Amino acid sequence: MPNAPQAPPLTGYTLWLSPASPQKYQFQSLIKHLATFSEDAPVFEPHITLLAPVSLDVPLGEIEDTLGRIVAELGGLQGWKLQLKAAQKGDFYFQSVLAPVEPTKELLALREKVEQAFSVPGQSDYFPHLSLFYGDISAEKRDSISAEANKESKEDGFGEVEIGEIEIVRCVGDVADWVTVGKVTL
Repeated sequence: MPNAPQAPPLTGYTLWLSPASPQKYQFQSLIKHLATFSEDAPVFEPHITLLAPVSLDVPLGEIEDTLGRIVAELGGLQGWKLQLKAAQKGDFYFQSVLAPVEPTKELLALREKVEQAFSVPGQSDYFPHLSLFYGDISAEKRDSISAEANKESKEDGFGEVEIGEIEIVRCVGDVADWVTVGKVTL
C-alpha cells in the first residue's frame, strides 16, 4: 500500500484516555514536531482512544455521569499507568505513526464497560495506541517519521504513561474542528 488511506470526517463523540501532566505536554511537543514532516499533517491532542463513536444524540451530562460511575465501579483509576511501546507505522490515516499500548486487564475491562454502556457494538479489532502522527503519506515516510519519534523514546519504547482523565471529544468534521466538551478526572 503506497499511502495510508485518507480518513473520512468523523461525526460523534470520542472517548480519549489523556496522559497526565507533564507527559501530556511532552507528547504534545512531539506531535507538533512530527507534524512538520508533512505540510498537511494536523496537530492534535495526545490521547489513547478508548471508544468511538458515541452518538451525538447522547446528552453530554449522561456521558459524564456514566463514565464517572464506570470509573468508580472499577475502584477508581487514580495513578493508572499504561505501557507504551516504541513508535511504529500504521496502515490508516488516524494510525499513520503510533505507539502501541500494552492491553492490560484494566484497560480491556474499561473498554468493555464503555462499549456496553453506550451500546457501541463490539469492535473486536480494538488496537490501543497513542497516535503520534495523522497523515496520508507513503509507507517509507511513515517509517522515517516513526524513526524520528523513537529518538524521544527509550530502547524498549516510551515506557509508562500515567492517565489523568477521560476526555469526551466532539469529533465532527476535520481534526482542526474537534473539541473537548467534557472530562472525567481519574
